[in-house]
Amino acid sequence: MDTSERVAYRDAIRQVYRALEHRSHHLHEALQKAATEQEASEIRTRIDEVRHVLEIVHSLHR
Repeated sequence: MDTSERVAYRDAIRQVYRALEHRSHHLHEALQKAATEQEASEIRTRIDEVRHVLEIVHSLHR
């Protein structure tokens, strides 16, 4: 049986994960609309950072 703290922790992790996925989706959309290669490069860097944080959050979930 899960304690209320464990349930709250899982819910918080899930919310953070969903917010990061949402951010990643918007960054991918922005990448398609990037006007310059420099702008596209900066967006790709942000996408990589979000992907890294998603991996960290996923490891906390286990």
